[in-house]
Amino acid sequence: MPFFIGLHMREFTADDELIDRFYARSLINFIHERKPNKDWLPFNPAKRNYYSVEANLMERIFPTNKMDYHSEEVDYWLYNMTEFDNSLFRKVSKQLRSNQEDGTPSYSIFRTVLSSLLFGLSLTLAFFILMAACASFSQQDPPNHEQVPLVHRKETQRKRTIIVSSLKTR
Repeated sequence: MPFFIGLHMREFTADDELIDRFYARSLINFIHERKPNKDWLPFNPAKRNYYSVEANLMERIFPTNKMDYHSEEVDYWLYNMTEFDNSLFRKVSKQLRSNQEDGTPSYSIFRTVLSSLLFGLSLTLAFFILMAACASFSQQDPPNHEQVPLVHRKETQRKRTIIVSSLKTR
């Protein structure tokens, strides 16, 4: 399983072999819809638990559950950044409310009809310009006197043949 966990083939240490066995066992358990490991706990957002896969036999470190996964970084993005975003929204919405004099939209049927008509005319004009550009780049048909028929019929003169029976009684 070295390539599965991102290692290149080399001489494995005892720690690497332990991690290799761990990943193989976890993958088999996952395929059979079981817990990856007997010590494995599902993620709990309140505890921020995670399963650390590190091994060092000399220091007696084995894969285990750990708590508070990168607490400072997670707190920054979950709490500090969301509070900052909310404060920006409150400031911007307060500024927008103070700058508005009238909250009713100005709606005019004449403006809507005129805008639709101008949009349709501009689309039609763009279509005709595109057609003219395509026509100028396409190959032109030759004049009628230069056109060659697609099928040539070759005139042949057949000589009259007489069929003579070769089987005559003698």
